[in-house]
Amino acid sequence: MKPEELFAEVADPFLRHCLQVVQTTPTNFTYIGSGAKIAYRWLNVEDDAFHRIAADNGIAFASTSSLASLTPKRSEVPLLLHCDFRAGMDMWDPLFLAHLLKSRPMIIFDPCHCGRSVSNRDTRPYMGSFYKWAKHAVAIADSLGVAEYDVLGLAMGGAAALLTALYPSPATTRVRKIVAAATTGPAISARLYEECSRSSMSIPWPRDDWNLMNASRLSLNDGTKPEEVKQALKHTSFTDSDAGQQALEHHWDRINQFAQYRSNMPSEAPFIGLLEDRRELGPLRCQRLAWRSWETLPQQRGGAYTDPMAKVNVPVLVMNGINNTLIPASRSWELMCRLPKPALNLYEDSGAGFIWQYPERVAKDINYFLDYDHSNLQPQLLPSASLPQPTAPLPNYPPPTQNTASVSQASAAHSSYGNIQHPYFPDMPPGYQQASSQFHPQENERLQRASKL
Repeated sequence: MKPEELFAEVADPFLRHCLQVVQTTPTNFTYIGSGAKIAYRWLNVEDDAFHRIAADNGIAFASTSSLASLTPKRSEVPLLLHCDFRAGMDMWDPLFLAHLLKSRPMIIFDPCHCGRSVSNRDTRPYMGSFYKWAKHAVAIADSLGVAEYDVLGLAMGGAAALLTALYPSPATTRVRKIVAAATTGPAISARLYEECSRSSMSIPWPRDDWNLMNASRLSLNDGTKPEEVKQALKHTSFTDSDAGQQALEHHWDRINQFAQYRSNMPSEAPFIGLLEDRRELGPLRCQRLAWRSWETLPQQRGGAYTDPMAKVNVPVLVMNGINNTLIPASRSWELMCRLPKPALNLYEDSGAGFIWQYPERVAKDINYFLDYDHSNLQPQLLPSASLPQPTAPLPNYPPPTQNTASVSQASAAHSSYGNIQHPYFPDMPPGYQQASSQFHPQENERLQRASKL
């Protein structure tokens, strides 16, 4: 199959060329640190490629100025894409990438220990912390000599994308803008949750829990056979509506068409599967540990809580599907409240795979955000700015009960944040446990299962 035959049905000649670039760009490798060999692809369009396409499509007689107006305008700032849980760069939808490529160069890569990226055992901790994922992504950009770049992260990759703005430091980062898709910020304290829930004209927003059944399907499914991968995507990334299931079929056809062509290229056999490795400190286990640590509130020193999201002082576009059962849309609202310079897009009748369901529409929104002039954007007043300073424990809170152990835990939990109770904080470290007994026993049992996920 020739490259030009891959998407012959695509009418836009510029998009068709971008699809060919996505399909045919070879995989390169860069070495980072002690023994980390990272696979990546630099996706870009030659300087005069679009002008040649315009000429070949019957406008060769046009003047230079007219020709320029007919070709898509492209940014010189590259976009670094960080993929999601258990995935590699071969799982990106080629149509989505092509729509982005029309407007800017891109770097896609396999995270450490995923796909073609290999390393020695000493680098496995990179996979156990989103802070280290972020450092690794920054190192990839540095190794390619990129002076300034944007970052897009999906789900787990979104957590790493947010943290790239903190390296080398918030003041010296080379990250210009961030797109955080279907993701959430790190664990939130009860006091900060209360502030977020009444942000934006005091409109309350419930903190929905994620769907444990769907999360289990994605986490525990082997994902080595095509049908297993497709079923995992069906239950976790797309809605059950006709439109959602049709979008799944189209997405599945595109990435497999992509894989079929690349499998005929030398040393380019793609991996259309889910990362699976249950060894001690294996890639999958490290990713699960990274997510657990992201969802666990760290031990506080002196009772003060410093929200790392408040330091991400670059424009961030938060995106999600309104029916996402893995990372509910309420978490996107919450994340927006915690960022200094946020924007929020939610997409109807879509889940975690909203990017795959609306590839052209989402890419257009991303390109518009990245190209928009945010130079005069002022940081918003963050909820974390109103958090109280550490105070002495309240002497008579909570009221005495027969369970002295619960009293001790509850006193420690509320010593700095006052009388705040909410059912969605079961994952706190010791001394920060829920003391509330107002919820039904079945609800408490469900929350305990969530904390073990």
